[in-house]
Amino acid sequence: MLIYNTTYAVSEEDLAYFIVWIRERMIPAVHADGYLTDGRLARILTSSDDEGYSFCLQFSVADSAVLHQWLLRQGRQLQNEMKKVFGNLSLNGKKHDSGMPSFQALATAISRGRLTGE
Repeated sequence: MLIYNTTYAVSEEDLAYFIVWIRERMIPAVHADGYLTDGRLARILTSSDDEGYSFCLQFSVADSAVLHQWLLRQGRQLQNEMKKVFGNLSLNGKKHDSGMPSFQALATAISRGRLTGE
């Protein structure tokens, strides 16, 4: 099992709506087809929130081939929907032309000192 992580930078003005949208739209939509499971949203703790907030959205996925299929079938569509919903969001006082600033990573869990998902 692998972990598909997306980290988002969220401005103060978009914070409340972002959390609602992720919980009520994004996570249920991702779970709907069963490719990705165990969706969870977590706030990344930093020493200062002066420049906004950081969140990670994580899902479990069987392997990279399943993730690729999900990205082709549904992932890109949801990313485009998010861009339409949030548009040019503020980040650190600047506008971001491609939607909400984010990055994705695929990780493997460490369980009892051993790597899993290899």
